[in-house]
Amino acid sequence: MKLSEPNNRTYITLVVGVFGLNGALGLVRLLLYAYLLGPAQFGLFSLSQLMVTIGAYLSTLGFVEALNRQVPVFLGERKEKRANYFISLGLGFAVTTSVILSVLFFTIVFYVPVLGKYEPIVLVGSLLIATVTFNVICSGVRGYSLTLEAGVLTLLKTVLAATMGILASRYWGVTGVVLAEASALLLVALYMLRHYLPQVRPIIRQKRFYIPILVIGLPFLLSNIVLNLSQTIDSWYVQSGFPTEVYGQYAFAMIIFIAGQNFTSIIAQYVQPRVFTDFGKTKNHMELLAKLDKISIVVVLIFLVAWYPFSFFLEYGLLAIYPEYTEVQPLALFIYIGTAAMGVLGINESYVLARKKGRSLIVGYSLTLSIILSCCWLAKANELPLVYFAYIFCSGRLICLAYVMVLNRYLVTR
Repeated sequence: MKLSEPNNRTYITLVVGVFGLNGALGLVRLLLYAYLLGPAQFGLFSLSQLMVTIGAYLSTLGFVEALNRQVPVFLGERKEKRANYFISLGLGFAVTTSVILSVLFFTIVFYVPVLGKYEPIVLVGSLLIATVTFNVICSGVRGYSLTLEAGVLTLLKTVLAATMGILASRYWGVTGVVLAEASALLLVALYMLRHYLPQVRPIIRQKRFYIPILVIGLPFLLSNIVLNLSQTIDSWYVQSGFPTEVYGQYAFAMIIFIAGQNFTSIIAQYVQPRVFTDFGKTKNHMELLAKLDKISIVVVLIFLVAWYPFSFFLEYGLLAIYPEYTEVQPLALFIYIGTAAMGVLGINESYVLARKKGRSLIVGYSLTLSIILSCCWLAKANELPLVYFAYIFCSGRLICLAYVMVLNRYLVTR
């Protein structure tokens, strides 16, 4: 049963509010984990998040993106059985692949000495399996136009995971947090499966059944991996080149980026649909870009004004609440600038997407990734201080923004 009708303005406001609240609670959850676990264990937890993100992409191989696209189409054609079968295939494939990756990681950690530092998160595979299960089922629920329901249950998952994780951290540290989060994801995923997708069951079939779906999803998979790595490759290098407690400091500083993303994503959700609508109404694309420029200026001004109270509270928080995270202060400004650049980038991407030039974005992000990768390698090879990786993070975001803005100017003349 739906909580509201999807064409209602109140419904849209509720959806945005629920996802905004989920982002805020997710941020609070990370701050509490950083306080309870300390830099070393928080670094391991943050690393587990990086692993799960990449592992989820590899486990689903674009299935989630294909579900988001195809399930509504099948339902629009009144092919509900086909839609459920499609979700069942995705669930079976993703769970099977994630189990294989989890067993592989578990085995490698104990047999490769250099990976011994990852033993506290050796059970991260449980979090991977739970994550891909939740993602596939949640995509199926959204495919049935139950966006608000999916948002509420995602919020419930965040609250449950944080509560269980905080309780577990007191007794079992980062291992307990990983298992608690996995348990919360599975509980909510199974609830969604039972109440919203009762006809869906994991199905394993021969590869010929998956090929048409993967053809749809793989382009999205590649673009997601490139975009993710362009944003996290510096973190991968920091965790491999510095002690775990130092990486924990860098991961704590990255909470600034996560907070900024939560804020700017709400703006992007408001801007992008209106850009697509205006794109269909007018041929004056210069006027459309002028609107995006004005919104971008507003976002920049917000970040400029917010910097002074933010820096004050950051300094106070580090002294009074997080004295173990002494390395964060020098990193904050550069990560903050990079976050502001990403906020403006999300707005300007709208025009490129309206022009259906997503491949051009991937080309630009791939080039940026190669530049960041080279800079990180040089920084690690020369054993440069931690702050240099914050420089690299900031520079990568600014390069992406410059590329998209130049691309917009080029497209508007075509």
